[in-house]
Amino acid sequence: MESWSMSFLISEVLLGREYTNAQSKFLVRDRIGGDAHQGIGQTFLSENEDGGVTGHTIVRIEHDDSGKQFGLFSTTFVAPEFRRQAIADSLLRRGETWMVEHGVNEAVTYTSDANTKLINLYEINGYKIVEVLPGKKMIKLAKPLLRVGAP
Repeated sequence: MESWSMSFLISEVLLGREYTNAQSKFLVRDRIGGDAHQGIGQTFLSENEDGGVTGHTIVRIEHDDSGKQFGLFSTTFVAPEFRRQAIADSLLRRGETWMVEHGVNEAVTYTSDANTKLINLYEINGYKIVEVLPGKKMIKLAKPLLRVGAP
């Protein structure tokens, strides 16, 4: 089993900023997207001891139709050869921590209803299916986030 570590400061991004890491630039443009003045996002990478990327998660702050803020896991991925090593759990926890640090009270992700591995990951970590999107074969999973010291 190879060891790995997470790069926490890879690419905190105010959308619209220039990026120095080509991979982060691609990931941010592809997955965070949106209006350059609309919000804030973060890419977290896990790396093996050689510095190779083993997985990533991308989070951002969104607002629903009523203006309520929530944290969105845009994507979570671990390379197949590094799965079953708790990397995805660590990426998920780090994303949630980032959301709480930014004042977010709820974390959300959307996925295909057939993506059982990702659904299981999120459910094991306290997420519940809160919506089935009709006609799209997509579901929404959500979890309330607790701030340290909050009642």
